[in-house]
Amino acid sequence: MDPEELELQNDYRYRSYAAVIEKALRNFESSSEWADLISSLGKLNKALQTNLRYSLLPKRLIIGKRLAQCLHPALPSGVHLKALETYEVIFKIIGTKWLAKDLFIYSSGLFPLLAHAAMAVKPVLLTLYERYYLPLQKALLPSLQAFVTGLLPGLEEGLEVYDRTDALLVKLSLLVGQQVFYGALWGSMLVTPMVRLPASVFIVTHFDRMASLSQQAYMLGYDQRVVSLCLSLQDSNALVQRNTLEILLYFFPFATCLVDMITVVSAASLTLLRRDMSLNRRLYAWLLGTDIKGGMVAPHPELSTTMEEHTAFYFSTYSRDFLVKALINILKQKDVNSDPENVTSYLRPFRIIISLLDKPEIGPPVLSRVLLEVVRAFYSYCREMLGEETITSSGLSGSQLASKIKENKNASEIIKTVNMLVSSMNSEYLWEYMTRRFCDRSHPAPSVSEMSNLIIFLLDVLPLELHADIQSHYLPEMLGTMLRTLCSHIDAVCLEDVTQGLRACFKVLSKIQMPVAYMDVEAAAQAEETELQSLKEESAETQVWDPRYLEDVRGPIEEPHPDLRASSVDQKSLLVNVGGREIKDKLTELFTPNKRKSRSSSDTRVTAASAEKKRDHGHSGQLDWSAGYMPRSKAEISEACRQAFIATCHLLLECTTFPIYLSEEETLALHTDMFGNTGHLPVWLRSLMTLCCLSRDYNIQHTAVASLLELINHSQSLALVIQDKQRRYQSSESNPLSGRLQMVTVPPIYPALLRTIEEGTDFYQRVSRVLWSQLDTERREQHISCVELFYRLHCLAPSASICEDIICQALLHKDKAVRLEALHRFTVLWHLTREIQTNRTMSLSRSFDRSLCVVVDSLCCTDGSISAAAQCWLVRALSLSDVIRILEPILLLLLHPSTQRCSIQSIKQNVTAGNLKILNSRSRSSSKTSGSADTMATEVTTLNVLNIVDRESLWAELDSSPDPAKPPDSLVASRSESEETEEGEEEDGEEQEEAESEHTESADTSGAQVSTENTSSSSTPYPSIEEGGMVNGLRRVESGHTQASDSLSSEDEEDLELEAMAKSRLLKQEREKREAIDSLFRHVLLYPVAGGWRHLLQGLGLLDSLMRSSAECPLVDALSFTSLDTSSAAHLNLVSNLLQRHQQAQDGKNFYGCLLSPSSTPSAPPSLLIELLVSLCLRFLRSHYPSYLSLSPLDLQGNREVQVKSVAVLTRIVNQLCCTARGQDASNMESIRRLLSDCKVQQYALLTLSASMYISQRGTDKGQSKGVELLEEQGGLSEESLVNLGTGSGQEQYPLQMELLNLLQALIVLEYHVCTPLAREWQTAVLFQQSIKAAQYVQSHPITAQGMFVSAAARALQPQYGYAMHPHWVSLLCSSLPYLGRSLGIIVTPLISQICRNLDELVKLYDLSGRKENIAPDYPLTLLEGLTTITHYCLLDNKRFLLPLTGQYGVQVMASLGVVWSNRKSKRRHKNKVRPAVCVETMKGRSYPSRSVAASHSVLLQVLPVASESRQTIVEMVKSLSTLHTDTVLHLVKEVVKKPHQIKGEQVQKHRFMERRLRFENIAPLLSLLRESVQLNLAPPGHFLLLGILNDFVNRLPNLDNKKDTRDLQEVTQRILEAVGGIAGSSLEQTSWLSRSLEVKVQPQVCPEADEPDDASTMVSSSAPSVYSVQALVLLAEVLAPLLDMVYRSDEKEKAVPLISRLMYYVFPYLKNHSAYNMPSFEAGAQLLSSLSGYAYTKRAWKKEVFELFMDPLFFTMDASCAHSWKSIIDHLLTHEKTMFKDLMSMQSSSLKLFANADQKPMLLKRQAFAMFSGELDQYHLYLPLIQASISCLSLLAKVVRGTLDRNGQVNFSQAELDMYLSACKFLDTSLAFPPERIPLFQMYRWAFVPEVDVNRYSGPENTLIEGEKECIPHIVRVLEGIQQRYGVRTVNVSPNSSVLNFLESNTHN
Repeated sequence: MDPEELELQNDYRYRSYAAVIEKALRNFESSSEWADLISSLGKLNKALQTNLRYSLLPKRLIIGKRLAQCLHPALPSGVHLKALETYEVIFKIIGTKWLAKDLFIYSSGLFPLLAHAAMAVKPVLLTLYERYYLPLQKALLPSLQAFVTGLLPGLEEGLEVYDRTDALLVKLSLLVGQQVFYGALWGSMLVTPMVRLPASVFIVTHFDRMASLSQQAYMLGYDQRVVSLCLSLQDSNALVQRNTLEILLYFFPFATCLVDMITVVSAASLTLLRRDMSLNRRLYAWLLGTDIKGGMVAPHPELSTTMEEHTAFYFSTYSRDFLVKALINILKQKDVNSDPENVTSYLRPFRIIISLLDKPEIGPPVLSRVLLEVVRAFYSYCREMLGEETITSSGLSGSQLASKIKENKNASEIIKTVNMLVSSMNSEYLWEYMTRRFCDRSHPAPSVSEMSNLIIFLLDVLPLELHADIQSHYLPEMLGTMLRTLCSHIDAVCLEDVTQGLRACFKVLSKIQMPVAYMDVEAAAQAEETELQSLKEESAETQVWDPRYLEDVRGPIEEPHPDLRASSVDQKSLLVNVGGREIKDKLTELFTPNKRKSRSSSDTRVTAASAEKKRDHGHSGQLDWSAGYMPRSKAEISEACRQAFIATCHLLLECTTFPIYLSEEETLALHTDMFGNTGHLPVWLRSLMTLCCLSRDYNIQHTAVASLLELINHSQSLALVIQDKQRRYQSSESNPLSGRLQMVTVPPIYPALLRTIEEGTDFYQRVSRVLWSQLDTERREQHISCVELFYRLHCLAPSASICEDIICQALLHKDKAVRLEALHRFTVLWHLTREIQTNRTMSLSRSFDRSLCVVVDSLCCTDGSISAAAQCWLVRALSLSDVIRILEPILLLLLHPSTQRCSIQSIKQNVTAGNLKILNSRSRSSSKTSGSADTMATEVTTLNVLNIVDRESLWAELDSSPDPAKPPDSLVASRSESEETEEGEEEDGEEQEEAESEHTESADTSGAQVSTENTSSSSTPYPSIEEGGMVNGLRRVESGHTQASDSLSSEDEEDLELEAMAKSRLLKQEREKREAIDSLFRHVLLYPVAGGWRHLLQGLGLLDSLMRSSAECPLVDALSFTSLDTSSAAHLNLVSNLLQRHQQAQDGKNFYGCLLSPSSTPSAPPSLLIELLVSLCLRFLRSHYPSYLSLSPLDLQGNREVQVKSVAVLTRIVNQLCCTARGQDASNMESIRRLLSDCKVQQYALLTLSASMYISQRGTDKGQSKGVELLEEQGGLSEESLVNLGTGSGQEQYPLQMELLNLLQALIVLEYHVCTPLAREWQTAVLFQQSIKAAQYVQSHPITAQGMFVSAAARALQPQYGYAMHPHWVSLLCSSLPYLGRSLGIIVTPLISQICRNLDELVKLYDLSGRKENIAPDYPLTLLEGLTTITHYCLLDNKRFLLPLTGQYGVQVMASLGVVWSNRKSKRRHKNKVRPAVCVETMKGRSYPSRSVAASHSVLLQVLPVASESRQTIVEMVKSLSTLHTDTVLHLVKEVVKKPHQIKGEQVQKHRFMERRLRFENIAPLLSLLRESVQLNLAPPGHFLLLGILNDFVNRLPNLDNKKDTRDLQEVTQRILEAVGGIAGSSLEQTSWLSRSLEVKVQPQVCPEADEPDDASTMVSSSAPSVYSVQALVLLAEVLAPLLDMVYRSDEKEKAVPLISRLMYYVFPYLKNHSAYNMPSFEAGAQLLSSLSGYAYTKRAWKKEVFELFMDPLFFTMDASCAHSWKSIIDHLLTHEKTMFKDLMSMQSSSLKLFANADQKPMLLKRQAFAMFSGELDQYHLYLPLIQASISCLSLLAKVVRGTLDRNGQVNFSQAELDMYLSACKFLDTSLAFPPERIPLFQMYRWAFVPEVDVNRYSGPENTLIEGEKECIPHIVRVLEGIQQRYGVRTVNVSPNSSVLNFLESNTHN
């Protein structure tokens, strides 16, 4: 309070005066309409005039506040006029003194009025200003800027008060001083955009263009003019920009101006973006030195004779540098907040330059100086948009960068704009400029690395296709210039720059395109044109595509040989070796593997003598190409050197693919040089070869190897192309390209050099050794690149054995450690070549077949460690689906062309009986060679495993279409008529008769013996040996009778008739026997050629090694599920090709030549690998040599070994299938059944066994019956006669029979597991009888029910089939007893009889001392043991049945899984620490962290259980059971859940298990389970899991088309949600027993952050669910809203509202309770409401309650963590209710109740502020006047500050006062920090708090104020002065527009 006012308080009249005024002021509080305000103002006028003697008004703050409110824009003009009348009354009373002192009190309402006042009000307001404000003079300075801002709206064109306002401003400028006035004017332009137009108009209209600039300097003010100019130049109003440019044109000429012109020019250049001619004309005039009238500014006396000369001189002298710097600032985005989302600021500089290019006097000179900055800015903008640190070094290729730019809209827009800029220039200008700057090596020049990056970037993003001449003409020249520059400045350039420079050259080279037009130019014309070309262009182009240039540059330090520069093209295209020496010296580490001793030139250079010595040595033997080099250590080679080497290699490789144009003569010369005998290796090639072998730096070495291999590959391909083209041209009569240029790609390494490397060096061997050695465990980081290079070398080596020899030598080494290390390296090689080999595009690509065979062979190694290592490799390979890779070389062995075979039926059709005799005789005559059996067996068993199939030669053999093997009939026809053949037949016949006579006695004896023993034999499919003996006897009798009879008599006619009848009967019997025997051989396949058994034995041996390994089970599983798919693996085409050829050969077609169409072959090859292997093994088993083929005994023995080995492999496969079949479902059973039936395994096994038994018993009788002779005389031919059955005894068949018996045993067990019995017993019996009596194999019946098997088993123990086989048959039958079924009696009866008979015969044999049989000593024991076993089994009824697992024990299994699940504890979770509570009111203006998706997911996991690793293992285990369908799981789980008494705690665990197991296929079972589970008395966690399962199911579920399913889903959802809602409301209780309203129980609440309870606590009964109420709320918050949105479709949303209302009934009580114990539920409820309110259809369920909660007095009493949720809730409320914000703002001022209750106002204001904080600008920007009207605390702020200052002496603030004071400071701080254009109204009051005008610059008339009058001082200044006085702080120097908070911080520090 002022001292004067304190003194007046003692005057009773003043107190009475104050009471009258206070009474008048109270009338305003009851005003409800604007007429009431006029009445109240009238009463106030009267009260003020009751006592005019007091110039100090009482209650003047309230008076000023009421008057300001009456000047509100929404009130009518009558109220405004009445208020102005009151102002005038007050001004008359208080006079000038108190008006100056209380200027803010009265000005706060007057200054903003003119802008929105009515026409009648404006003159009255101006009159007040003229009458009472202008006399204040200097006292007006503190408010001068605000005063000017309030007056400037009166300068609007067309207003009546325009002239009066203009005159008032002029008069004001004279009163306060023109410099101060214009300073305030510029300040108003700075902070108030709305007054910039009238302010600029005022300045433009009041400066005198005829007067000098110095005379009117005051119009520029004293401060802030530059900033104001810049803001005005960027104003959205074009008139403001135009006026500002005129001000620049007059006041800121470049020739004399000294201000910060760069900033001004930057702002002025932005006006070009408008494309406004009036603006551009003024800007260009300013830049070019002309005034507004076209006159010259600061002309030069000599250089300004014409206007063009003057503008050029002025611009280059004064303006250009400023404009260049300004553009650079714009390009660098200075003073601009970069926002990647707003691309406009990034496009402005490019568009400005495009506009400047339209002005030829300005654009080109400026562009040449800023183009580099343009490119830099372009690069940085794109990098910022794409989020890459460095685009060129980020690893993005050109195509990847282009695709990434296309995805980024902003980056695409920038590139489009830059393309427009480039199009505005000359097409070559940009690239010429970049080349010049790249070559510019002056001091301030950019670095080579930077220029290289920019060039690479431009080539990647700019489309060069628009300018074809750039790619074909200028880029070659650019590349040549860049390379010459690198050469010439190599000493001054670091290795990093060299690397980047080479990369840039690589990019340029990749963009060059040869002109197609050259193809049509005549050679002579081209030669003439080439001679006329400049040296620069010629050399540049040659550098591009002549690799020899790069060879010389890449070479080591030694001098290049003269012949290295010998070119195949004309010498005119060669380069002068510019700077090659410097590059070599600089990159000596890079290009030279090592030096001899030091860096001296004498030592580093290889002398001519040494070179000559190398050449001489090369002629005599291998070239000593690596002599003279020593490897460097890795530490000697820097990273920069490595990168430079890599870049050089890339450039070299790119050059090798670049074509050149040659004439016909040059092409011939090139061909001669390429294929000549030049054998000297070039220096660069030796360097690369040396680096490949000797470098110790793996990066350098691998890069060198990769580069050289790529060069070799290119050279081989290009040489073939050139050679083929030359051959075609030479063979044709006329060359179509004769006389024209030809495009040729020259091989980088000539074929002659390649031959030298292959034949004269050991390069391939050394590199392969180096790469193989790097596969050890110490260099794992190099394995990937090393393996890729090793495989590449393997494919490019001249022989496939080079790399394989090294691997196999290590794998077969004598040292065990070496072998183990080799196995490890092979494993690395195998796994890392997986992707390479499976993606092979050519069938000729090589594989490591021989090494693979060695490893497979080592699986059964006797050394346990080696076999274990190999088996580890196999198991890992099979787990990675490598089975086809492993089998591929084995299949190539098994499918070798030498193993082709055809069916016996097709052979039989082409061979007659006579021809067969001829073929047999030839076969016998050609097979006279004999060998020892031991020798043959040794050769058969000791095959070289390293002999593998060469794919390339095999393809060549298949494609060459050789003559197929001649059929037998054609072979016979050529010599069937010759006498030599007949003589040979006679001789052979005699020899055969002699041999037969020698064996007659033994045959008769054996036949007689058998005839007495075979009385109980059952029916046989072929004739018994007894019948055979009888036939032989008949044949001998008849033969003797025929020879003795020389003549016939009449008595013999009857004998002849009898003989004819006997002959007829004999023929009939023989035909029947022949038919039975032939049926055993109709399945036989015959080899047309001999020798294929070696490949088959090797392949089967490898296959047997695989099957005998420990990985037998996974191997068969992999075979069962892997198909031979050639569409995805091209390298399998060879296997598929061979399969088709074998199939068509077996079908009787030709093996070689073109493949037949699939429709022409009756059978297709199998697809699954297991089918393929089984069918192949069966084919080998069925395959024999034909009787007419010339064979050695070794071939027959080899084929028998093949048959035995194939059966062994087949047995192992079947045994493993048995193991698989025991635990699989019906689908796998069906696949096994299909395998057996399709491949006919049982049929061929039984047929082969029967045939083998026939052959073994046939071996005892070599004779031929007369019936056979009779059949042959009639021309019949049997299948038996076509098969070469061997000449040995029956013992040769024993090994095959043993293996066949093992196979049959496995097949019987497999059939038992996979074959399904028929449903009806009688039907089974009938079919069994049909099958058991059949002589042939009957399909779809097991082996035990086959007549062939029963017959063989019944006769198997007969002596003629060999005593050695009896134990094996007994073992088979004993082990098969449980599986014989109905055949048990039929088989066992003769078996027991035969065993007893054999035992009886054994007794007789031992009694007879004269005859002994070769019988094993334990043979009787074997028979006795078999007899015991059979008898015991038959006497004991041992029936075994295995029920399906899920049929009877499924529920128990699921229950057991639940127990295991519950015993595995979940992972412990970390508790979330409680965040400290923060006052919600401090959120305004602060960034609140939003809740991420991961955070919400973590909250959800706190409620639902987290599966531990062991539980996940259980889930994966059940998931892997593909046969356990989801429906079955659901059914079993439902059964378990229905019986909770079985296992404690089980029902919850079932749901946990099910939640992680299910992969939903059918929704009905799941919905049924969920529906029944809800009805159970589950604990709360069970309901939580039900909701979690439902949510997971809905998220995975596709759209439901079935309405019933939709209704069921909605029903289940409703039930589960209501159950969880009930748990959520379990912490609530009714307020009274009659009331339905609920309230929160006063009890602690459990937060979901707590650790997961133990299993005992999870089974809390449903009577105490309140522990889980918070968890239920948290779960609903995360799940409810998205779940309902997906369950209810768009047209069904309203159905969900009642459900939501019922759930919210349990939620709102928690939100109404703000107690501390309820905070967990309050937070969870807020989250639930936040997520739910985001959906508009839910509005009805929560809108009313939310508004009530918002208006609750305790609304802000919450934890800070809840604020974000409530912010979202209020935001959704404002979004869904469009009028909500307006209603909220009008609650205070509705019905003109402006003065609400003081207690309610702060509470309402806080909620309005929170609504603004929660909403967006577009939600409340329409109501800004209401917001501003509600914020009427500016006067209150002044009152607070004033009240603080009025306290003198030591002051002790109370806490409430201190809070109020700090809040006021905070509000002021926020208001000052806001941008002025966002709160323009505050700018009118800003001067009252902070100084705006420097009062010391006052230059008006002397102060006429009376003595003691005080000025209005800003409040902050007064505060600081008070602090100084009170605390003795240093003197305050307050300048206008300084930071207010800086004042407080700097002056209150002490």
